[in-house]
This record gives sequence, C-alpha cells and structure tokens, in this order.
Amino acid sequence: MNFLIDYGTGNLHSVKAAFLRIGMSLTLSSDPSEIDSADFVILPGVGAFGDAMERLNETGIASALKKRFYDGKPLLGICLGMQLLFDSSDEAPGMAGLGLIKGHFEKLSPKPDALKIPHMGWNTLDEAGNTSLNYDGNWAYFVHSYALASSEPGVILYTTQYGEAIPAVVRKNNAAGFQFHPEKSGRIGEKMLDAMIKDLLKGGTDGTISSD
Repeated sequence: MNFLIDYGTGNLHSVKAAFLRIGMSLTLSSDPSEIDSADFVILPGVGAFGDAMERLNETGIASALKKRFYDGKPLLGICLGMQLLFDSSDEAPGMAGLGLIKGHFEKLSPKPDALKIPHMGWNTLDEAGNTSLNYDGNWAYFVHSYALASSEPGVILYTTQYGEAIPAVVRKNNAAGFQFHPEKSGRIGEKMLDAMIKDLLKGGTDGTISSD
C-alpha cells in the first residue's frame, strides 16, 4: 500500500491525481502505524515549516517517518515536505525538522534584487550531483520563499537558477525531495516523479525519463 500523508497541509488532491496519472494509487493517511508499514510514502506540504512540524510531532507522524527512514523504507518529500526532511529553517527558529538529512533552510535573497519572493513559476533543472536520473534541462514549477542554504555533502542532485543556484532535488539513501511541484509541472513533472519513485523503490540511483 502507498500512502500520501495527510497532516492538515498540502495540496493533497492534485498530488494524488498526479500519481494516478503515472499508474500509482495513493491512500490518504494520518495514521503513524500505516505510515510505518507502507510500501511508499509521500510527504507533501504547503505553508509554514513550524506549523507543519508541530502537526507532525503532535500526531506521532514525525516519529513514524524517522523510523521509516532508518528502516530503509522509501520516502519522498514535495516542496515544504522536502524542507521538513532537514534539520531546521529560518522560517521557524528553534523548531527542529525531521533531521533525516543534515541541512538548514534560509529565506531567499536572490541577486539581482529585482527578482521577487516567493520564487514562483517555471525554471529549468541543472545536474549538480552524481545521479543517472535524467532531469537535466527539464522545466519544473516552483513556489517557495525558503531554500536549502547548507547541507551534508553529496545530497544535492539538481539545482535551479533564481539569481543563484537553488537546490531543487535532493536524495539521501531511501529519502528524496523535490523543491518544485511535480504535480504542477505537466507531463515532464510526472515523468520525473515516476523516475524517482522507481529509483527509490529499487533502492538504487538509476532512473531515466523517456523522450516520448
């Protein structure tokens, strides 16, 4: 069974619809026991880092996600869901994230200053790490005000440019994250989603996107 975590935030219906289009059914769940036993789990999210972590902690979902990660089971975070995989964010000083991947988020301050915050719209992806996922040059849709500013080595696979290089795809072992919204990125977003899911499920670093 595959679960989409429902913790009171996130665009659940559009994420679920995107998975259906790639032939993968998702069941909404806020039950920590289901999250632990699932074949695959998606952590979505829109909104504030602090509010989201409070909800994950209150419901016991945070503990279930940590157990899942350390048991080697696949997990994918989308947008705020990706940010929650890390240690902390300036958006919520003093609030600890899940800490599955070492790193910290800071508010965007793009140069030139004429670029607006939030970073909203379409941007291309640039390969930044050792991966055979064929995302380079693909367009993806972003909506965010905070970006990964520091992290442990080797986890950033792709970046995008918004006045500076912004981490867009991360991966550590069985956990991965998209800063962009694959469910809002059209057919290519679905292909990137499909490739990452297959890669996580088989436990490797391989995966390609067909050109059709």
